[in-house]
Amino acid sequence: MIPEAEILLIGATAFIGRHVSNQISRSGTNLVATTRSPIDDDDPMRRLKNVNVIHLDLSDSVSFKHLPKRVSTIIHIAAASSESSASDIIKTNVHGMQNLLDYALVAGADRFIFTSSISVHGEINVDPIDSNTPIVNPNTYGLSKLAGEMLLHEKASVLSSFAIRLPSVLGIGAKNHWLAKVRERALKHQDITIFNPENRFNNAVDVNALSNFILHLANSSFRGSHVFPIASSGFITIENAVKRIITRTGSSSKVKTRLLDKSSFTINFSSARKLGFNPTGIEDALDAFCE
Repeated sequence: MIPEAEILLIGATAFIGRHVSNQISRSGTNLVATTRSPIDDDDPMRRLKNVNVIHLDLSDSVSFKHLPKRVSTIIHIAAASSESSASDIIKTNVHGMQNLLDYALVAGADRFIFTSSISVHGEINVDPIDSNTPIVNPNTYGLSKLAGEMLLHEKASVLSSFAIRLPSVLGIGAKNHWLAKVRERALKHQDITIFNPENRFNNAVDVNALSNFILHLANSSFRGSHVFPIASSGFITIENAVKRIITRTGSSSKVKTRLLDKSSFTINFSSARKLGFNPTGIEDALDAFCE
């Protein structure tokens, strides 16, 4: 067992986790990073300075014995995805969160940073959404993230926490979300169908802006339980967002538009700004994603 660590990062080899690990390593902070599966000796994670890598199964409380005896900050990024089975989502995202929270209290953690999701809101029929937007019929994945937020809130008096409700995250390695699929089709010069082209959009965040914010929170002195969404600054229409991706990738894809009888929404992230979040503009975030 490692005696102690400044930061414990859960889910270090996931898309967001790798970016956050690099940012923490560059800061010179002592980091213990966990992976769900063992990694090869030539994995880039092995070459990061000030980083110890440990295998951890969140659903197995026994494996927690390998974690540091003491830790200052826990950053929890690992999760079963929305495409996983319901049983895997509950096992990893709910039971795993409870195991990690039990460990945090024993290890004397000062703060807990949790990547939640906009999915907790379920059916969204308001614009914009913010920290207080009602929760209506979320799916299993959204419910699992909501459960994680609630578990943290219960311990607010003894453990400060930040639950960041993420939109699509843009960066090297991003996949599965709408913008990643648009970029993939653009690179293949395939036609792209969009809905409600004139609706405003800021529902994405650059992974570097997110990583900087997480590191900022890890070194902050805020107390209590905080739950909030983040996004990019400014707005762009859905049609212009797609056309920007097509242009920046040098694609010959054509845009086909359709109207859809379903409301869209933007994100008000003023609560995150008060905690020190410095967003990237939506157009710059899209450009960086394409480059």
